[in-house]
Amino acid sequence: MNFLPIFFLLLTYTLMPSVTPPPTHNLTETWQNVPELRVPLVPRGTWDSRKTKKKIVIINLWATWCPPCIQEIPDFNDLYIKYQTQIDIIGISVNRSKFRLKKFMRETPILYPVGLITPGLLDELPHSKELPRTLIIDTKENRVISDHTGYMPKAYYETIINKIQTE
Repeated sequence: MNFLPIFFLLLTYTLMPSVTPPPTHNLTETWQNVPELRVPLVPRGTWDSRKTKKKIVIINLWATWCPPCIQEIPDFNDLYIKYQTQIDIIGISVNRSKFRLKKFMRETPILYPVGLITPGLLDELPHSKELPRTLIIDTKENRVISDHTGYMPKAYYETIINKIQTE
């Protein structure tokens, strides 16, 4: 019996990248302390979570080299325009190079504030090796409504925004 095809099949299977499980969505999950964040913005300025007047904050951890992250940008742009009086969106890039981030932002329109990750932010935010990572926070209740990794369509965010607005 020829085991070579079976060997290559097993080898291919073991070398394949792991599949990310579907994101978890738990609208009743509550964190006791949503961190206060100060994010240095690119090209300049600071976004401060304590100063937001919006009921909902969407924090998106992303990278310029991450295809699902890039896929989300137009959806976040649309949400930022449509719900600008109700939500804040902050993109926090995990890129190490401010130069590369600026170059990317010149080539790709991003309408919402974008900051660069800092060691202090890494300590405050939930750790994840998977991108994109998005947290939706109800600032009035000081609770995380959703914490997920991976691309989610705009309709997902709109459902949550509308649910929070009706509460």
